[in-house]
Amino acid sequence: MMMRVAFNTFWGYRTPLALAAAGILAFEFLIAMVWQSLGEENAVAFFDLLPADMRDLMERQFGFLPTGALSGWLAGLNRHPIYLILVCSFAIGGGVAAVARE
Repeated sequence: MMMRVAFNTFWGYRTPLALAAAGILAFEFLIAMVWQSLGEENAVAFFDLLPADMRDLMERQFGFLPTGALSGWLAGLNRHPIYLILVCSFAIGGGVAAVARE
């Protein structure tokens, strides 16, 4: 029974799920392209120009380190509040709609 509910939920959300995945993939690809154009030396220089409080916030909250290379930038995006709100609202909305349809 649970498998049928899960299958019907995923089937009903195939288009929004594909669009959300494509949007996240495009966002990650955009950040990767920005990193390639910026380079590690310029990222460190930009990071040094920020006020000390902003640097501390970025290091503690987002896990952002300019010397973390591309993987550090992409990992920091996955903890961004807007990213988390979008992903969580999609997951909660999908679960609520599955229960409501049954």
